[in-house]
Amino acid sequence: MRLRINVPGFDAVCRMVQANMGIGLIPDRAFEVIGAGMKLRAIPLRDEWARRQLKIAVRDSGQLSGTSRLMLDHLQAAEGQEKQQKQQNIAKAIADRAAPRA
Repeated sequence: MRLRINVPGFDAVCRMVQANMGIGLIPDRAFEVIGAGMKLRAIPLRDEWARRQLKIAVRDSGQLSGTSRLMLDHLQAAEGQEKQQKQQNIAKAIADRAAPRA
């Protein structure tokens, strides 16, 4: 039998797990604050699908304060560097596969 339950918050997820009703997926910080005190065990997920996708929310970037503009510029530059590093890693992996093996 397959059953999926949605609960209203991370504390409810942890209580469900504590009651041995199944497993739950919660953010690291929520586990640290709630689950650790309930004697639950955290198993890290390392798969790409488990990475959180965050977005920058801005109404009008032209109206930002100087500090907010600096933060926005920094985050956007960091995203560009991360994408470039991923592309380099992919190119290296392809080259490594194509290299003759001794």
